[in-house]
Amino acid sequence: ETRITSYGAVANDAFDGIIQIGATLSLDPVNKFYGYGKAVRRSLQMFLDMVNYDFGGLNVSGQRYGMRFTWVGDGANSKQVSNATAHASRLTDADFIFAGYASGYTTHAVKQSYAEGKLIMCGGAATPSVYSQNNLSFGFFPPSTSYTLSSLLAIAEKAAALDAGGTPNCGLDAAAG
Repeated sequence: ETRITSYGAVANDAFDGIIQIGATLSLDPVNKFYGYGKAVRRSLQMFLDMVNYDFGGLNVSGQRYGMRFTWVGDGANSKQVSNATAHASRLTDADFIFAGYASGYTTHAVKQSYAEGKLIMCGGAATPSVYSQNNLSFGFFPPSTSYTLSSLLAIAEKAAALDAGGTPNCGLDAAAG
């Protein structure tokens, strides 16, 4: 049985409309990413409370819109993410899709949201291929290549200094102790 849970604005709240967001997460306590999914879900619930009730919704062209998330359990399984994304999109006729995982699972959600014709916000993906596969996906993280390359170059620089018999400056002030 697929677990489904929703949170946010409802029809009898004082909004001009509700923005529906479909999402997938691990919702079953026996799944390996359940703890992560619960943390993401609770963070988004706090966000929804702030937007809907502290700020009175989103102001779009003078009208107030509440927000509501509907999460569909994906079994913490990459093969289920596509199906769960489709279900989350269609269940409430979602206006947008949210992917809360890193790049691996999100790649599947992005492909399915594109097939559904929905814009997807990728909350944890940084791999450039997640975003380059279509024009309906966006995220907050910089491309992983931008920080992995600079980190590896910094490590190589410090290692070269050690190999040369020197002491690499690791950003620590020896006088500060």
